[in-house]
Amino acid sequence: MPCVISIVDVHVIKRNLQELVNRNYLIGYRFEMRVVAFFRKLGYFVVRSPKSKGLTDVTAIPPFIKTGWFNQTLGIQAKKNGYVKPTERAELQACKNKWQMTILIAWSDNRKLKFRTLDGEEITHQALDILGILNKKD
Repeated sequence: MPCVISIVDVHVIKRNLQELVNRNYLIGYRFEMRVVAFFRKLGYFVVRSPKSKGLTDVTAIPPFIKTGWFNQTLGIQAKKNGYVKPTERAELQACKNKWQMTILIAWSDNRKLKFRTLDGEEITHQALDILGILNKKD
């Protein structure tokens, strides 16, 4: 017996697929904005590249400290689950070498924002807090 799909079924399937895509996009967007807010709170100048059109999802430039102090620009790839495909990892490595920036992977571990380098070394929040903002008590 041939499988018959009505035009109504096609529209329902299409709508469900669009909702799933939109849901995944929203999860990624919200996570990127969480990363942006974290770095802005620390005094960084932050630029988000929507829809993965830039080198990285988020670029963060640290604030001026003093003359002679070397500030390293951060290129941050925001991944809610922390997984970076090998091809994307190779692109990030090339970006790191070409633009002389530190590349970090941001991910959520039990709702806690975490960072690591391309080599897998975990970076603490205090290491990114060059102005000591996290240690200040209001």
